[in-house]
Amino acid sequence: MTDRPSARMKQRLNIWLSLPVAAILIYTVATIFSVSIKDGKRWQSLANAQQLKSTAVSASRGTIYDSNGTVLSQSATVYTVYADPLMLKEKLDDNDKKIEELKGYIAKEDDASKKATYQQRLDATKSGDECLDELVEFLALNLEIDTNTVREKLTKTDTQYIVLKKEVEKTVSTAIEDKLTELGIDGVRCDPTTRRLYPQNTLASVVLGHTDYEGNGIYGLEAYYDDYLSGIDGRIITAKASDGTEIPYRYKQSYDAQDGDDLNLNIDANIQYILEKELAKAVEENQPTDRACGIIMNPKTGQIYAMATSDPYDPNEPAAISDEKTAAELAGLSGSETVLDMYCGAGTVGISLSDKCKSLCGIEIVPQAVENAIENARLNNLSNAEFICADAYEGAKILTQKGVRPDVVILDPPRKGCQREIFDIIAGLGVKKIVYISCNSATLARDLQILSQAGYNAKRLKAVDLFPRTPHIECVALIEK
Repeated sequence: MTDRPSARMKQRLNIWLSLPVAAILIYTVATIFSVSIKDGKRWQSLANAQQLKSTAVSASRGTIYDSNGTVLSQSATVYTVYADPLMLKEKLDDNDKKIEELKGYIAKEDDASKKATYQQRLDATKSGDECLDELVEFLALNLEIDTNTVREKLTKTDTQYIVLKKEVEKTVSTAIEDKLTELGIDGVRCDPTTRRLYPQNTLASVVLGHTDYEGNGIYGLEAYYDDYLSGIDGRIITAKASDGTEIPYRYKQSYDAQDGDDLNLNIDANIQYILEKELAKAVEENQPTDRACGIIMNPKTGQIYAMATSDPYDPNEPAAISDEKTAAELAGLSGSETVLDMYCGAGTVGISLSDKCKSLCGIEIVPQAVENAIENARLNNLSNAEFICADAYEGAKILTQKGVRPDVVILDPPRKGCQREIFDIIAGLGVKKIVYISCNSATLARDLQILSQAGYNAKRLKAVDLFPRTPHIECVALIEK
C-alpha cells in the first residue's frame, strides 16, 4: 500500500484545478470584449470627455440680397467677453511673487547699480490687488456693467468660465486685449461670434423677418429659409489638463464650419422704398382702422418687386420701433436748430425732422446704413443733411473738432444704451435739449441718472406699447438743461 495518488487521480485533480482558472480567463476575455468592442464607443467617449475640450466655431449665416445685389440682411462678427477667474488669480499671484522676489534681491544685493535696477523693476510692477482694481474699473466702464458685479465675477473660485457680456464690438474687444497686455496678466478673453445685421433698417422688414439671439430665423424669410441660410457649425477639439485648462500644443483637431447659402430675392430695394413711402402716406391720409398692405408685381411673370404693410419695424432691434412722430413732438423744433442724430441708422428719425430744422447731421457706425441714409436724404430732396460713418463717440469728437454746436441731440442707441463718454461730449458742446429714444427702460434709467449729474433733467417721458402681451416697451424722453 502507498499514500501516493495514482496517475488517474492526478489527472482528475489537474482538471478540477484548471476549471477555476479557465473560468477566470473566460470572464476576463468576456469583460475585455465588452469594454473594448461592445461598449468601446461609450467608454471612449467618456475618456475623451475627460481629456478633450470641444469649442464650437459658428457658421456664418447666408446673406440676403435684393435683385440688384443690395444687402438686405447679413451676419457680422461680435464678441463674447468671458473670464477664467482661476487663471486670473494665478496671474495676479504671480505678480505678488515677483514683487517679493525683487524685494529679496534688493535686500541681498550690495552692488548699487544692480540694486537700482531691481528697484526700478519693483516700482514698475503692480501688485495683484492693484491689477485687479484697475481691471475691474476698466471692464465696468467699457462693458457698462456695475463695478461690484464685475469684481464678484472675476473673484469666483469655483469656475473657469463665466460670461461678462455678449455681443460687444471689435473696438471693445481690442481695448480689453490691450489692457491685459498693459497689465501683463491673463484670465479675460473675447471669443468671436456672429450677429445678424439689417443695413436697410426698417426696409422690407416684414418680408425679411429676423433671427433670435441664437441666430435662428423666427419670422419672415429668415424663418422660412432658416435651414438654407444657417449653415453647419464647426468645432475645434483640443487636449485639456486634469484641471480643465487647454493644452492646444498636445492635440488639436479642427472641423471647419460650413457657411450658410445666400438668398437672392426678386424684390428691388428702390421699388420697395417707394412702396413703403407711398403706403405710409396713404395710411396717414386715410387713417384705416386696421392696417394697410401693398404688393408690386410683374403680371406676366408673377415676380414680386415689392411688398409691404403699414407697420414696419427695425429687425436689428425687433423689440424696439423708433417713434418718429413722438420724437418730433418732443424736439419742438422751430426751423433754426442744428440737430445731431446719433446712432442714426439709415437716417429714419433725423430725416423725419429735417424739414423742421436748419441742418441735420447723423452719425452711424455701419457703412451701408450710412450709404442708405445719404440715399434716403437724396430721395427726399434734402440739402441740409450730412452723415458721418463712425462710432458714436468718435463721430461726436469729429463734429467737436469741426466746431459744430448742435441745439438738439437725438439719441437712439441699441439696448445697451449710450457710452458714458458721449454724455461728456454732449455736455461739453452745451446742448440744451436731448430726445432719447430707448428700447430698454433699464439702460434709459441708468443714462438719465448719468445725465442728471451733468445738470440735465427729464422733462417728459412717453411710453409706447408696441408689443402687447410682451415685456418690451418703447420709451421716448425729453431731457433739458
